[in-house]
Amino acid sequence: MAGSTVGSASGTTSIHVPITIVQQPGEDAGDLAQRVRRELEAIERDRRAGANSAFGD
Repeated sequence: MAGSTVGSASGTTSIHVPITIVQQPGEDAGDLAQRVRRELEAIERDRRAGANSAFGD
């Protein structure tokens, strides 16, 4: 994933963050990919939840 596009009140921001993932000997590539995907999705959910909570009264 080269980057992420994020919406904001003033427009759209693109974030590019290098991530290095090293598969360990004996580690299943598919399992590793699924764990990475889950972590990235959790980070995005947390980021959205924080942004949504900023819209209080």
